[in-house]
Order: sequence, then structure tokens, then C-alpha cells
Amino acid sequence: MTGVKERIRVAIIGTGFGRRVQIPAFQASPRASVVAICSRTPAHAEQTARDYGMPRSYTDYAAMLDAEAPDLVSIVTPPDLHADMAVQALERGIHVLCEKPMALDTRQAERMLRAAERSAKVHAIDHELRFNPNRRKIKELLAGGHLGRPYQAVLTYFSDFHADPRIGWDWWSDSVRGGGALGAVGSHEIDLLEWWFGPIEAVSADLYAAIQERPGPAGSPLPVTSDDTLALLIRHRSGTSSQVLISNVAWGPRRETTWILCEQGSLELQGHDRLLLFEPDDPGGHDISQPDALDLPPRLEDRAPPRAFVRLADHLCTVIADGVAQEGATFEDGLRTQWVMDAVQVAAAGRCWVQVEQAAAS
Repeated sequence: MTGVKERIRVAIIGTGFGRRVQIPAFQASPRASVVAICSRTPAHAEQTARDYGMPRSYTDYAAMLDAEAPDLVSIVTPPDLHADMAVQALERGIHVLCEKPMALDTRQAERMLRAAERSAKVHAIDHELRFNPNRRKIKELLAGGHLGRPYQAVLTYFSDFHADPRIGWDWWSDSVRGGGALGAVGSHEIDLLEWWFGPIEAVSADLYAAIQERPGPAGSPLPVTSDDTLALLIRHRSGTSSQVLISNVAWGPRRETTWILCEQGSLELQGHDRLLLFEPDDPGGHDISQPDALDLPPRLEDRAPPRAFVRLADHLCTVIADGVAQEGATFEDGLRTQWVMDAVQVAAAGRCWVQVEQAAAS
């Protein structure tokens, strides 16, 4: 185990979210040192290394793992690449943080978890929203029983990320590579719902591509095989019911709301930053928003998810360095989310309810 006074040596694979959020977040942690970046595009790797003062860049992730022998690797690539990268890192004795969704399917996720268990290394999924102060407050209130039995949760997410049909076809449009709103956004929501209310027992779903073609590299249209719009009906083992509505083709500003309706009160989270509590003797509600006093690292966009990732990164380095209990999502959690996502696909195809554990076992 790394000594308490040593910095955790971090290598990152991917120059999208990895460049915009993860590098500045890890560099802001007093426990971390980002030692290398990898991208299959040489110019991206080299430019990122120059911009962030990293000593080396690579185009081959296995070569980077061998040459650098980092303590921790963060995998920030399309989902179809996660399993091989994670397993190779774990087999080298390297701790792993993997971007969500964990994998393409349950089979890959199980392979990753088995490798993590054999290695006895720290394994984590980048569900950074667990580190958002207001979502942690929701967890505290629910776990403490302050609102009585939870009846229902409704989560909505509307974004114009892919609303323009002129946006070109890439891996986001390709289900074979793990593109789509279910993996990109739905995996976050599924993880939060299981964290708050316990295991998801059954799902029904509708997911589809509202924009069915996008311009390909040569200019001619290519079919979109991944979803950009979805609706989930969820039944938890505890009896709580949840609904999730997501669109990545909704014109206008990003809108995200969470409602939680309980026996002795209700919660409404507006976006990430405003949390309201409604109780029987206070039907007008009052603001219980939690302050976010984080000092924003240089170059990091001032939004709640990047702020939450700063906390996740620092916590993960502390777990590795000091052996403290891990609070974020692990590969076990990622596998459960993958079970639910696979069941959602079956439910949408069959237009029916699907038992999650039965689907996982099939």
C-alpha cells in the first residue's frame, strides 16, 4: 500500500471528459499526481500533456501501464473499451476508476468484477453524483427514516446535447460501442435510485432514437442505433416505485429535477443545487440546500458534476493511500447497474415488465 505521505500516481486513458474534468480534479488533490495521459490520437495525447504539464503521453494504454506502473488508472473511454482496459490494469496490480456505464453488458461487467476481486485492488465506477452535497443529504434523510416510508421517486433529465440533427454520427450514435442516453445518463440515475432505495427488482421501459439518422464522416446519413430518449418504470424490492424520463434531444437549457415522495414529507431537488423539503406542517416547503464550499480548481467548469468529481477523486486517493472505507460506487455497484440496464433493453424490446435478476441470470 502506498505510504500516507506519498502522492498517488494517476494515469488517465481518454482526452474527452478525462481532459476537461478528471485531470484538473486529480491535480487539485493534495493526494494525487497525474503522471501520464493516453489517447489513440497522438495529437490529442501530446497536446493534453503539454497543456496540463504532464511529463509523458501515450497512444497505447498497455504500454503506458507497463512504463509508468501507476497506482491508479482512470478509464475514460467509450464503454466497449472498458472491460479489456480494466482487466489488464487489475492484472498488473493497478487500482481502477472506470467511467460509467461499467461495460457493454453483464458478461463484461462480471469479468471486470472477477478481475478486481482477484487483484484485491480498489475498484470504482465514476458515479460522481453520489458526492454531490444535496444528493448526500437526500441519502442521509432517507437512511435516517426522517420522512417515513418512501412511496415514489421521479427523476427527469432534459438536455439539448444531441438535439441538432446536423451533429455528426460518432460512437454516441452506435449501440455496438455503448452509445446512448441509457448508458450516459440513465446509468447515473439507476445508481442513485439503488443507493437511495435499495435493489431494483423489476423494470419496464421505452427507449428509442428520436433522431434516426446523422451525417456520417463522408457526409451521407448513417443510421442511429443507440437511444436518445427513454422512459423507465421501476419497482424496488423495498416497494418504492421510481420513474425516470430522459431526453438528449430536448431544445433549451439542461433541466434536471428529482422528486421523492414519502410518508411524512416530500423532497424536490432542482438541478443539483437547490433542495426543498415539504412536510405535513409546512406544505409551502423550505430550502434545505447544502452549501458547496469547494474551492474550484483551475480550468474546471463550475458545474455540480465536475465539483462532485473533485470530491470523488480526492476520496479515492485517500482510500488507496490510507485504507479508509470506500464510499463511492464500486464494481459491485456497477454490475448491479449493468443488470438493470440489460433488463431495460429486454423490457423495451418486449414492451413488458422484466425481473432484473432473472434477466441477469439468463
